[in-house]
Amino acid sequence: MESAGLAEIPLRLVGAFYVFAGYFATRVTLMTAFTDNAAASISGVPPARMATLKAAWLLLTSTLVLAGGVLLALLINGAQWVFLVSVIIQFAYLFALAPRYFDKFDAPTASGRRQNVNAFFIYCSATFFVLWAAEGGYLRPIAAQPRQVLLLAVLAMLAHVIFVVRGLRR
Repeated sequence: MESAGLAEIPLRLVGAFYVFAGYFATRVTLMTAFTDNAAASISGVPPARMATLKAAWLLLTSTLVLAGGVLLALLINGAQWVFLVSVIIQFAYLFALAPRYFDKFDAPTASGRRQNVNAFFIYCSATFFVLWAAEGGYLRPIAAQPRQVLLLAVLAMLAHVIFVVRGLRR
């Protein structure tokens, strides 16, 4: 059991990292959407449809990253599925949607694209770590979680939803 306790530390740290990464990615997306809407308001021209779609996609991705982080930080089984779905969505964005659609509207710099791809591969590594943890029994089923842990998970996600809704209403 001692090794199980030691394995929990890096799992919780990776989870906490992705809670913060999801929050900051959401914050950046909301700030960009706010700026786009403000510019549209001043110019009288509505924001480009592609900008709105890109913001929606990035909000979905950042919410999945945050949700996976919450589940992992609390060692809840299911984190592995959220990480896998997030990897698939990020892959679709980086290697299919962005080059074909979003980059034509708002192309990133070469260094920005490289940073995004690097972050994706780091997230892939984290996903393999989470899959290993799930397979090794380090993640606990929801039914085995104390109520306080489940309440914390629900409150974290509720706080995120409120943050997103408030950010979109600006």
